[in-house]
Amino acid sequence: MRAKPGFQGLGGYRLPTEAEWELACRAGTRTAYSFGESAVLLGNYSRYYDNSGLHAWPVGELKPNSLGLFDMHGNVSDWCQDWYGQYPKGTVTDPTGPSSGSSRVCRGGRWGNISVFCRSAHRHRSTPDARSGGRGFRVLRSSVLAMNSPKAGLSERSPKRKIAVEPRSDVPQ
Repeated sequence: MRAKPGFQGLGGYRLPTEAEWELACRAGTRTAYSFGESAVLLGNYSRYYDNSGLHAWPVGELKPNSLGLFDMHGNVSDWCQDWYGQYPKGTVTDPTGPSSGSSRVCRGGRWGNISVFCRSAHRHRSTPDARSGGRGFRVLRSSVLAMNSPKAGLSERSPKRKIAVEPRSDVPQ
């Protein structure tokens, strides 16, 4: 893979935080999957163990979630910019994870996972140097205007959002 010429000079491109990734995956829902609680429809939205043939597929061949994002529950899992760590106790706003670590957060299921590992809340970790045909990434672009505005008070890392993460104890992490 090669970067498009001039890409590095554009600025503001980054991986999503874990909280941003989950917000995008859930697409406004609080259910196990963006399309409901049951995995029965998972094969309509993502590639996983039951419909992948045990390999990755081109993005966009199945239905997107209600935000228009494809393959959030499967095909390949996505790197997040956060270091992996235990969730804090209680409700937090726009959590960012530890400031350092040895493993990064990966979110989403992949082509070889069974349905329970494709839920919106599923998280796992991997060292940054690990390679896998089941892992990919999504790139976000922070608002250049917001990043350059002295009144904005925003970090380049992530514009402030109200994201409440309440870990569920009834599902495996």
